[in-house]
Amino acid sequence: QMLANWYYLAAAAAIGAVVGIIYLAVKAYNEAEEAAKKAAETAKELADAHNEAKEELENLKSSFDAYDEAKKKLEDCTEGTKEWKEALKEVNATAVELINNLGDLSAEDIRELYSRDENGMINIDQDKMDELMAKAESKVTATQYAAAAGQADATHAQLKSDAKDIGREIAKSW
Repeated sequence: QMLANWYYLAAAAAIGAVVGIIYLAVKAYNEAEEAAKKAAETAKELADAHNEAKEELENLKSSFDAYDEAKKKLEDCTEGTKEWKEALKEVNATAVELINNLGDLSAEDIRELYSRDENGMINIDQDKMDELMAKAESKVTATQYAAAAGQADATHAQLKSDAKDIGREIAKSW
């Protein structure tokens, strides 16, 4: 009689241990799957930030090229003519577009970036522009590294989740 109770107690303990192991395995599987989803979302956000930084840099470069072209066109015109006045308007319009493509600048950056000459032409300071362009390029590089690290984290988390899936399938087949 005492021995039978002992067997029941041992069987109950074994069943409890199996249930506990199953609970922990399911919990670990769910945590791995959730971590993979979260890592994938973070990787997408980082990739989006990188693409946005690249687009900002391209807009900045094309705006600066347009400004340079407009300025060269103005230099080819005779001052005071209708053609010159139209070219001056174009220079100023492209300068404003360039400044707008720079995003948020400090008041100091803005003061250092441009000036107006006696004819009202907006002159962009080449050194300051080079500095701001370098900052934009650095941002692209930094976001590229962050996006790559985010993708690596997402891949790692997905592999972990997949390993849990494989373990679950193997356990089912036993």
